[in-house]
Amino acid sequence: MTEIEIPFSQEMTDAILQGNKICTSRYRQYGRIGDVFRVMGFPYRITNVINPVLKFVRDNLWKEEGFSSPLAFENFWIKLHPRKRYFPDQRVYTHFFEEVR
Repeated sequence: MTEIEIPFSQEMTDAILQGNKICTSRYRQYGRIGDVFRVMGFPYRITNVINPVLKFVRDNLWKEEGFSSPLAFENFWIKLHPRKRYFPDQRVYTHFFEEVR
C-alpha cells in the first residue's frame, strides 16, 4: 500500500464526500489496487483500475463518476480538458475506490 495524491475539483470532492462518486477517470494511472489517497482528510483505497475508452466511461460509468447523465460527464470532461477535449476512443485509466473505515 502506498499513499498517493489524486487532485479533485471542489465539485468532485463534494460528490465523493456525499458518496455519489466511487471512481475517477484520468489520462494517466495515478495508483494501483490497494493504494490510499485522502479527500478532505478522509482516506480512500483504490479497489480496481481499468483502462477503458472514454466513450465507455461516459456511457456506462457516468453515475459512478458522480454525474447526473452521460452528457453531464462529457461536458465536465471538456471543461477540465479544454485542449484535449472529449475524444470517445481515447484510452483513460478509471480508478475505483472506497472509503477506508
